[in-house]
Amino acid sequence: MKSILLTLALAATLAAEMTPDQKAVMANVESLASAIQKGDGATLASLMADDLMYSHSNAKLENKAEAVAAMVKAKNRLVFEPAPTITIHSNTASVRGFVTTTSMTDGKPVTLKLNILQVWSKSGGKWQLVARQATRLIPQ
Repeated sequence: MKSILLTLALAATLAAEMTPDQKAVMANVESLASAIQKGDGATLASLMADDLMYSHSNAKLENKAEAVAAMVKAKNRLVFEPAPTITIHSNTASVRGFVTTTSMTDGKPVTLKLNILQVWSKSGGKWQLVARQATRLIPQ
């Protein structure tokens, strides 16, 4: 929880320099991370487009229903370090950043460092996640 609060504080600092669309996307990125940690399926579903393509660092591809079900079950913790870069292209936003994720595997915490690309699309004034790609970073 402390890590999410730290990330939120960093996001608030950066928000002063962001456009309204960048702020809206950042809020959704943080809501997504929080919903993943809580296993909040309703919030996850509302943040994701129906035609979502969710790609994991192991190359597994999930649709919206599969991604939501997996996240509700896993309740992973995600922390962007540093805050992600958000670029707006009309009604599309790309979010690029490094994430540390912690999940429980066989009762033991497993931490991975990932390079994440999220693609958000704005429709009807609402930003939704349409694609996500993760690449596992190998410790140096």
